[in-house]
Amino acid sequence: MLLAYIAGFFIILFLLLFFIDKRRVSNGFFLTLALFFSILAVAYGLMATGSNIIALIVVGVFFLIMALSPFLIIGLGIGLVYNGRLMVKREGRKIPNLLTLFVGIMILALIVLIILQVTLFNSVWLSIFFYRPILDFGLLFIPTYQLSTFLFYLSVQSATPKAGLHYCTRKRINRWNQSTPITC
Repeated sequence: MLLAYIAGFFIILFLLLFFIDKRRVSNGFFLTLALFFSILAVAYGLMATGSNIIALIVVGVFFLIMALSPFLIIGLGIGLVYNGRLMVKREGRKIPNLLTLFVGIMILALIVLIILQVTLFNSVWLSIFFYRPILDFGLLFIPTYQLSTFLFYLSVQSATPKAGLHYCTRKRINRWNQSTPITC
């Protein structure tokens, strides 16, 4: 029951913030938490009924989601490459426009290297120097980096209206075009 209350809290919080400003980064964060806790609440509620058939269905759906996660990662890599090519074609070859292309290529290259390591190069040195550091890096560093970046972004955006990232960028662009000083 506690999971349902937590899910309801995040759903209400998401809806309130979504109707206030649809472009906030925190909307996606709260929607993800709402969906996560909603799924946990439904799964817990179905498992608590005591029916073996319903419990088997819940476990089967969980394992189906886990089995499809590699395909989601491959789809993410392909989507990032496609988005990067589209950005380069429309906006030119600049570093920010190439970022999604590079990330998509790196995700697909990592998948290819893992497949090659497992199938063709079944050796100890490659697994020591390649797979374990990447696994540690991905499991430990990336979620910590994403959380700290998100919290920093929220603190900058919520401090004052003039301290936001977009306000500084807009003033800097105006300064370059019209010699207006930055007031951040």
